[in-house]
Amino acid sequence: MHTSALNNGRDFFFTYAPDFYSKNNVKVVDIGSQNINGSLRKFSPSKFDYIGVDFCAGKDVDIILEDPYLLPFKINLLISLSQLHALNILKCFG
Repeated sequence: MHTSALNNGRDFFFTYAPDFYSKNNVKVVDIGSQNINGSLRKFSPSKFDYIGVDFCAGKDVDIILEDPYLLPFKINLLISLSQLHALNILKCFG
């Protein structure tokens, strides 16, 4: 993950997480969470349930998705940074 993406993720939590502090069982889902040079997990407030999902196993991946359009749980916050590098461009545009 690039430094700018980590900074954006940190800023996201700094800006929006306080709106959820009064709620119980807050679920944060990070799509594309595999830790390659950094993770947003460290910025998620400890009271939140941070769930890392990706298409393959790896560090900071809690759930491996089989269908990118179906999340197997309800969530409060969704984040997704730096995952586009992993897409097969030919499949996306071909």
